[in-house]
Amino acid sequence: MSNEFLTPHSLDVDSDNAISHFYFLEDYFGNDEIEQKLEQVNRAIKIESGVYLRYWLLPNSQFWLGIQEARKLIRKRTFPNIIPSQFERPIEIAAKLRILRKSMSSRVWGDLRTNLIGSDYLSPIFFEIDTAAHFWQKGYDIEWCEPSEEQNSQIPEFVIISGNRRIEIECKLKKADTGRKVVRPSFYRLVDKIAKPLSDRRYTGKVKIVVPNRMPTNSEWQNQVSSSVEKLLASSDSRLCLEDGTEITLEVHELGDIVIPAEKTIVEAQKTKNPYSYLAIYAREHGRELTNPLFFELKSQVDDHFLLNVFDELKGANRQFTGRYAALICCFIPEIDSFTGLEQGSALFRMTDVFFHKHARPNVFAVVYSSDAIRTKTSIDVSMSSPAIKIDNPFYNERFGPRINVF
Repeated sequence: MSNEFLTPHSLDVDSDNAISHFYFLEDYFGNDEIEQKLEQVNRAIKIESGVYLRYWLLPNSQFWLGIQEARKLIRKRTFPNIIPSQFERPIEIAAKLRILRKSMSSRVWGDLRTNLIGSDYLSPIFFEIDTAAHFWQKGYDIEWCEPSEEQNSQIPEFVIISGNRRIEIECKLKKADTGRKVVRPSFYRLVDKIAKPLSDRRYTGKVKIVVPNRMPTNSEWQNQVSSSVEKLLASSDSRLCLEDGTEITLEVHELGDIVIPAEKTIVEAQKTKNPYSYLAIYAREHGRELTNPLFFELKSQVDDHFLLNVFDELKGANRQFTGRYAALICCFIPEIDSFTGLEQGSALFRMTDVFFHKHARPNVFAVVYSSDAIRTKTSIDVSMSSPAIKIDNPFYNERFGPRINVF
């Protein structure tokens, strides 16, 4: 089936209907539930600081903070004609939910609401909404599948429909730190613990930490790392090893107030960063400039098992299909900067190829990978919400119908 037989749907999001979208979200979540969620978010923001606040808490709170600011302006009757960037994601999600509502049962609709309110990391949940809306915008009808309590039941996420053609879609969602040796919220808290004393004394430079396996998350280990940094500052040594094998390298200098453009700082930090390490920048900010930037890089000597977890998710998705229709697996991989070059020869491609050879059922025609990090961030863009990369199954059986153009 070719997309030329489809009539694309338009999802109009502009300032004329923005307020109605916020009213929709308020009705969907409930005023009391929104108030409780905003109280929780604001309480966390008030007590947190540093890189944990900047790199983790604020980015993962933008959806609710956008709703909060919009509610204030609506009540004051000062809602702007041009939609601020902070409002874009809530408006976009509301517009998509309003379209998809009729395709969901009461149970699916209620479960989605519960997940949105209860989760602190919304990107994987938004991925399901974005994927369904993407196919609706391409011209398909959407039919969400009712969950089953039966063990080993074969039920996909939803079905896309065009005429007599039905295609099953299963979404698999990976959390940000699943299968990884470094848990980022703990890394950011460690950075805050080390960085403030260095910043207060006007140090600038880099701190490298290499853990032997998984990064410990307990406070005792963090205290050991912090005290070790102090020991290095008081000595002529630049490297120290903890009893558990953690290596700490200190490359900092006390140079007074050094002001560097923020954009240049980030570019330079990324150039020297190990591709498998985690990076955070701590500095005093003044507009677009940073004073005395400190760079913190942490990596494990043992490779992440992230792709192994993705592989398991693909096998799980494969079992969800009924086997009666063509099927597509859409997999959310968080925080991938770019999928360029991953079409052939990459570890992701080889892993997917093994899945096709050994596990994929003959009705699975492709796997699509998408990530929140590469989403379009220009003016509000909800035209297609296209997934990022598609890898075709060479063993797909054409008796289930021709492959479709996913993008």
